[in-house]
Amino acid sequence: MWIFDGVLRNATVFLTASTLFSAVLLGVFAQLASLRSRFTVDEPTPQDQDQRDVLDESVNHVMAAEIGAIAASILLAVGLGTSGSSTICGPLAWVVSGTLAYVAVVILMLLPNLLYAYTRTNNVDSALSGFGR
Repeated sequence: MWIFDGVLRNATVFLTASTLFSAVLLGVFAQLASLRSRFTVDEPTPQDQDQRDVLDESVNHVMAAEIGAIAASILLAVGLGTSGSSTICGPLAWVVSGTLAYVAVVILMLLPNLLYAYTRTNNVDSALSGFGR
């Protein structure tokens, strides 16, 4: 069967990358929580609701990517521990590759949301924000 032919060479590099993703995403979560607290301290306006929604959506994506990065790290550690080399073969290689691809796609999806939240929260001029008309 074709799925058993998968090989992930130098899996230690992927283990390092997934643990770094996990650490960075925790930092992003802390920053988003700090940014979100700005909206709860002041009296909320209807315009703030859109900004809160963007931040809440971003936090959900960050947590999903965090869970994926942690899962990939655990799977890589188990795979490296059982294989005795830096190569992972079989279905585990496919699962790890798919999980890391998911984390990368979620991070790419987050970038516009994070830029929007930053520009709206800090009142960046529309000509400089990238969202101007």
